[in-house]
Amino acid sequence: MILNLISHTLNKPKISASTLKLWDHLEQTIKISKYLISSKSINFSGISAQQVGDICALVAACHDFGKSTSFFQDYIKSEAENKKYKGGTREKSHALISAFFGYYFVDKWLSDEQLESHWRSFLPFAVFLAIEGHHSTYKTLMILRSMHEG
Repeated sequence: MILNLISHTLNKPKISASTLKLWDHLEQTIKISKYLISSKSINFSGISAQQVGDICALVAACHDFGKSTSFFQDYIKSEAENKKYKGGTREKSHALISAFFGYYFVDKWLSDEQLESHWRSFLPFAVFLAIEGHHSTYKTLMILRSMHEG
């Protein structure tokens, strides 16, 4: 069964808006991330350029996972049909579930990779922050530090 999940509405104003399918959006994002990474000179200790590229592709693939929920789909379909969304702001939010999904995927990916231990502990959290931060605004990461220490 193929689900026709929607990522975005196009052609604003929303009169007869067309839509971008979620899979197409993720595929485009993965391709763009691979292109951008391939154009950079990457040199980190203990992690290869290929591994950095793989992680970026995983982030791109996971960043909108939460849009697959029925809550978000109800929201985006109502927007595409120029109807009032009946749910709440929190219901349609997809940032947190997308961030946890990215964390989980990178954590699983790490089990097959040869990396130094500091990368293993850092990368899932970094991916979580990248995805969550893409959908919201972190004025500073110091709040995370204070939460950790408190």
